[in-house]
Amino acid sequence: MVKILSDVSLQSSTDDLTVGGTITGSGKTVNLVHGVTLQRTTNLTMNTSVDASATAITWSSIVDESTLYDYWSTGSTITLPETGWYSITCHLLFASGTGYAARLYCIVNGVIVAESETQAGANTTADTLVLSTIVHAAATNTVVFRASASTASKVITGAGRTRCSVIYIGNDT
Repeated sequence: MVKILSDVSLQSSTDDLTVGGTITGSGKTVNLVHGVTLQRTTNLTMNTSVDASATAITWSSIVDESTLYDYWSTGSTITLPETGWYSITCHLLFASGTGYAARLYCIVNGVIVAESETQAGANTTADTLVLSTIVHAAATNTVVFRASASTASKVITGAGRTRCSVIYIGNDT
């Protein structure tokens, strides 16, 4: 075992450092944020159910994912790789119409942790619904976004503008 008594400064031409195992210490950590941003590229019809019975949003593709962990591979489930705090956001674009509301739910390990509802606007060709929350979760917990509308046959539009992000922001232990 090597004990270092002062701050460490590693100089290399690439500023790369690879460590196997766990790094512990005191002070602050910078630039270790990781996560995933996903998008839908095709339309998805929402049901009229509420809460955990709303339509699960299946994602089409990854916009960006850190290379540190795999959060998502297919479908609607995002798996959290580490215990800690996560910034979770979702933005839906839903089809036009009036007289109905659209709902969006963020469910972590089967529990609704955030929800949002928006009334469809009268003067738009498409409406947006946004949800943002910060959650403390355990490693291997899952995140699923679900959406519904108060009127049948309403659609979440694709075109890559329906997106979600799950970003690890750290742990307090």
